[in-house]
Amino acid sequence: DMPEGSDTLAYNHNVSLGLFNKLRQYREAFETIKSLAKIAENEGDYKKAIEAYEKMIIEECEDAEPYIRLIVIYSKLKWKVEEKGTIERAIIFFTKLKEKQLDYTISLAQKYGMKTKAMEYINQDKKIFYYGGAYELFNPQTGRLKKWNERLQKLNP
Repeated sequence: DMPEGSDTLAYNHNVSLGLFNKLRQYREAFETIKSLAKIAENEGDYKKAIEAYEKMIIEECEDAEPYIRLIVIYSKLKWKVEEKGTIERAIIFFTKLKEKQLDYTISLAQKYGMKTKAMEYINQDKKIFYYGGAYELFNPQTGRLKKWNERLQKLNP
């Protein structure tokens, strides 16, 4: 229902306050855990930081930072097995997330007669947002997955 010629980033859809509040609560919870993890990491309490980042991963947080920080911590600690395992989990999670988002985006685009526009964004590896940018509908993960695959190859001589 976005006006023709509008850019996804500039479009503002009327969304219920309840939906925004629920999304905000999830984001705040993850931000709290992430903040505690960063504090622990900065204080050198890697055990506490690892536990917090792992909690975010277990809860299937779609933020890449828990994976990124764990990879950094494991690299600092020279825990190659854990570093490699985290990279592998990240690649699997974000590849599946990309596929899930792709399927949903295409089905939504078909529903609203916007498949051509959606495919244009997808083929150009552009992110697609929903509800005026409040919700990431599709993220190609291109740079992130490439970087992790390169790092994984370095760990596997």
